[in-house]
Amino acid sequence: MRARESTRECTLPGGCASEDRKLVAGRQEIACVDSPGPAAGQGRPPRAARRARGIPGWGVLLVLALLAFGCAAAREETPEPEPTPGLPPLRVGISTDVPPFVFEEGGHYVGLEIDLAKELGKALELQPRFVELTWDDLIPALLDRRIDIIMSGMTITEPRKVRAFFTKPYLESKLSVLVRRGDVAKLVTLEAIKRSGAKVGVTKGTTGEAFVRENLPAVTTVYAYDTAQDAVAELRGRRIDAYFGNEPTLAWLASQYEAEVAVSIKHLPQDEPIGWALRKTDPVLQESVNSVLADWKKDGSLLLVLDRWLPTLSGDESEDHARSQSGDKLPDRHHDRTHDKQ
Repeated sequence: MRARESTRECTLPGGCASEDRKLVAGRQEIACVDSPGPAAGQGRPPRAARRARGIPGWGVLLVLALLAFGCAAAREETPEPEPTPGLPPLRVGISTDVPPFVFEEGGHYVGLEIDLAKELGKALELQPRFVELTWDDLIPALLDRRIDIIMSGMTITEPRKVRAFFTKPYLESKLSVLVRRGDVAKLVTLEAIKRSGAKVGVTKGTTGEAFVRENLPAVTTVYAYDTAQDAVAELRGRRIDAYFGNEPTLAWLASQYEAEVAVSIKHLPQDEPIGWALRKTDPVLQESVNSVLADWKKDGSLLLVLDRWLPTLSGDESEDHARSQSGDKLPDRHHDRTHDKQ
């Protein structure tokens, strides 16, 4: 859990007459609100304004200088990225524990979904504003209007479609199984996992958990973790023997800890279409997002981003298609992929 952040903006002249406090995405924001004066021809000016008329010229300058210094200090304590002027926000719900879709690196949000959200913002002329949430809170936050769209590597499932509208999938994936390197040969099938009495790990509320509960009823020891990283730490520590999750995330984690873990089953018999979730009551945004996604699929823009983050899954064929369709040089995988936390 991150420490709460606060922001304070001051206007000159006059300073802050009052504070407007509000809780936004789990953190408190404090904004200065100037007390409005009377409209033209209505009443006398506020008492502070009447008193200010009696302050000598040097006094006014001193007050303004102090206010300016105070506001500058407040900005230095809580730096915020500057939004693009004039663009309305697109509040993007993310969970930062699903690499390579979304994760943190060097104090920034990075990943496949971050890149796609920035490109979507450009296409829709909206300013992406990332809202970090736990995985279980993503859909509730969407329904409560705390966010406008979920872009966090979410699989499109029938139960989830009951509550949210999903775009066309931008990636077709599968479930996989991650084990310790020394166990790859003996845990290479579901039957082998069943017979071995292996302790199985999953991430709470995911399709991996649903698959294990449905298809491995004989496996009585199932551990549900808050994040994929938590589960992999338990796997490396020999407290579980196998971890079930989506193919892109497990491929990333196998690469991150390649000396210790490996994928034993690459494709389980379950499709994992991945897309973005929106409210069912936002038909205009639904149509706009699906239209942009369709254009990206036609001109190869989508494949450019997929190949940057999923080279082992998209393959050389994706890169060749993207080059031929776009005519552009493939972006470097480590170029312009970070986004400051907001």
